[in-house]
Amino acid sequence: MQAHDICWHPAACLTQSREAVNLATASSDGSCCLWSLTSSVPLRRLEGHSQRLAQCAFHPMGEHVATTGSCAVHPMD
Repeated sequence: MQAHDICWHPAACLTQSREAVNLATASSDGSCCLWSLTSSVPLRRLEGHSQRLAQCAFHPMGEHVATTGSCAVHPMD
């Protein structure tokens, strides 16, 4: 798996717990992984794209993450 984009949660390193979701990665295998700052294992792996992802972004409130690839845009909870 190769990450093509990394995005930080809007509250990462401010008010967000280190064990909570603090960043997301968009990967070449079509998945988006959600990460804490304390583990080398993703908290959750989101799937839905059939091709590699180009970008990921958190909603400004931090409740949702959106991903985009060459095939579609997927908002994910």
